[in-house]
Formats: sequence, structure tokens, C-alpha cells
Amino acid sequence: MTYASEHLPYTATAKNVSYHVEALDQWWGDKRLSDVTARNCRAYAKTKTPAAARRDLETLRAAIGYWHREYGPLPSVPVVILPDAPEPRDKWLTRQEADRLIRAAERTEPPQKVHPTRPPYRKPKQRDPLVDLGPHRLCRRSDDAERLWRD
Repeated sequence: MTYASEHLPYTATAKNVSYHVEALDQWWGDKRLSDVTARNCRAYAKTKTPAAARRDLETLRAAIGYWHREYGPLPSVPVVILPDAPEPRDKWLTRQEADRLIRAAERTEPPQKVHPTRPPYRKPKQRDPLVDLGPHRLCRRSDDAERLWRD
């Protein structure tokens, strides 16, 4: 796909959008531009969650627009029908919930009896450093992992 090879490398979201392009190629790969119809857009949307279908179809619309600008004009630019946008997230972790999550991650393993007369020994768990970052940064685990490896 020309859009993926020519345009995406110069965008900040190239890696994420490349996943959308792969998904689009699986379904739309053998179709022609004239096959981009409301019926086919709705059929594609039924194969995904509404949010994923919307992101993919937005990428398809952008790719068609790119081709029209760079190589066109196209005789007619098809209208890409998008599913309704999902409701914005209305629930976030409160400070107390985030603290409880971190405390739960810090809990030790169950006590192990090593000697009949000594108290049980609790071995501390090794905590994932992403547990510290995630609740406070409110971003995806993969974003935090990438940030940790860069630093």
C-alpha cells in the first residue's frame, strides 16, 4: 500500500497505524476503490469491535485522501462510512484505587514454615516497575515499557 510506504514513515503514529493497515489489507486487499461502499464499510465494521473498526476505517479514509492528493485526482472519491465513535472513558482509577493496586503488587508471598519453632518467613515478591508508573501516568503498559527501555 502506497500510503504505508510513502506517508506513514513520516508520522508520529506510524507503528500503530501500520497495524491498522495490516488489518485493512486482510479484508480490503483484493478489492478495488469502487468496492469502498457504505455496505462494505459496514460489513468490515462487523468483523471488529466498534473502536477498532473506526480506527481502521479512518486509516482507509486517510489512505484514499493521500492517493487523491498525491496521485489524483480520482474521478470520484468514495465516502468511507465510520461506525459511531465509542463513548469516552468515564472511569479512571482514583488515587485510593491506585494506591491499593500498588500495595497489592507489593504484598509478599504466602508464609513458608521453615522450622517448627520459628515464625513463618515471608519472602518479598519482586515488583514489576510498570506497576509504579501505570496508574499514575494513565497510559498504556506498552507505552511505559517503551519509555523504561529508552531511559
